[in-house]
This record gives sequence, structure tokens and C-alpha cells, in this order.
Amino acid sequence: MLLSGHLAQTLGEAMEDEFAELLEKLGYRIVKRQNVSPSFDFIADFPRRPLDGSAGPSLRSPWFSPAGRTAFSIKEGFLKSKDVAELRQNCQSARRSGKPLLKRISGGVLVTNEVLLLYKIDRIRKSGIYCWDMRRLLFYSAKARIVSSVGDRGRVVEFPLELFEEATCLLRPGRRAGSNITLNVDIFLDDHRCNLSADDVSDLLREAHRTALAPLARKLPYSIDAILSLHVLGMVDPELARKSYDGFRKYHLARGGIVFAESSQFRVYQYGPTAWSSLL
Repeated sequence: MLLSGHLAQTLGEAMEDEFAELLEKLGYRIVKRQNVSPSFDFIADFPRRPLDGSAGPSLRSPWFSPAGRTAFSIKEGFLKSKDVAELRQNCQSARRSGKPLLKRISGGVLVTNEVLLLYKIDRIRKSGIYCWDMRRLLFYSAKARIVSSVGDRGRVVEFPLELFEEATCLLRPGRRAGSNITLNVDIFLDDHRCNLSADDVSDLLREAHRTALAPLARKLPYSIDAILSLHVLGMVDPELARKSYDGFRKYHLARGGIVFAESSQFRVYQYGPTAWSSLL
């Protein structure tokens, strides 16, 4: 049954409002909404500092997105080839504009609540446009929810993992008891085609430790208890991932220093086959 015009408009407006909130929680600053000519739903920058003005380091811009000022086009329902072509043409037109707001646009993101086949996402990317489908929106929403759960946003630090260009790791403080502090470590791998092996998971855990945890442990005057989670946009076998975590944990227990939580507290989310898993 086709939606009535009024209901379709209401759904579209609701989707735009919720997407605006997601952008801001991810660290974007919306500079224009509903640009008429050329047509964009949002134009947004990614500032280096948090939007709340805190001195803490900002989040990193999503890996699967343009670098610099970005134009977003939101589509409720099935994507059409013309949607991709229109956004590409609108971005080109904006860069030729004499208006500073528009000429600084570096690229576009097509946003849809459809779950797209991987080859379609890749095909759109080859045309010069990024596409965030429902799977990726849930992935980014999980990150946004983690960030917004910390009252002082400046206390959340996001590190790139040098050996995995698509991966970052969020560090956020938990409770403090005496000389111990709990750190929550959330690893995000933004690769819709990945299918991680046990060795891949081990490499991610070691890289998070080397890049983020170990340097912080050397600076803090506390003993650290670390609770880890792994968010994979593609696929990973949760049982294999937990075995990798067990080996990683035992290695560090034998050497002292950071104490990693029991494997029952190591959460694994894969968004390829089960995009809803982070909500359970």
C-alpha cells in the first residue's frame, strides 16, 4: 500500500530530525539545513573540537565519509540511480558556486533507511558518492550512543588504529575506586566487506592496547581495569572473537599492568548479518 502524501512527508521530516541529532552526536556541526539550490538536506563540517566547547579532543570523522565539508541527501525508501546522479551533480554545482558555504563542499553522502546489498554501496562509492544505509546508520548510532552516555563529552577520547585505517577505538572512563579506575574500550571497524578471522581480532586488540591503552596507562596514577567491546560493520564469529580475547587477556595477566575483564564482559557486535545486535 502506498503511503499518503501527508504521511510520507511526516516520515521524511522525522527521519531528517533524527538524522540531525545523529550527526551532532557523531561530532558534526550542521552549517545549513535544507539548502534549496543546489538541493541538500544538510551541509555539515567536522570541527576539531567537541560541539559543547570542551577542551577535550574531538571525535574522529567517520571513516566512510568525505574529508571536509559534507553535503547530505536523505532518502526515505528505495534508492534510485537518479538519486546518486543528482547528489553527484549537486556537489559539482556547489563547488562551482561563488558562495563560500557551497564552494567548500568536498563531497556528498547519500543516506537511506534501506539495507543495501554490498555491491550497491561499492557501486555508489565508485561514482564519487558515499552511501550510509541502515546497517551503517545503526553502526554509527551505536558509537553516538556510547559518546552521549558520558556526561562530559571531553572525557571521551577516540584513537585511530594505525594498522587498520578503517578502525578507531573509544576510551571512556568508568567508575573509580581507590587507586583503581575502570576504562571502557570500544573498538569500531568501519568496513562493510570485512569478515574477521581470529587472528584479525587478535591484531585489533593488540593495536588498541598499543595505540590507546598502554600510552594512557603510563600517564595515569591509577591501576586500570579495562572492559572491551568490538563493533564490526561486516562480519566476525563471536565465539572465535572471544577465544582471541581470552588469549589476549591471559597474555597481559601474566605480565601485570592493565587488568582486562573476564571474557563474559567482552561484547561482540557484527552489523553485517545482525545489524540490530547492538540494541539487544
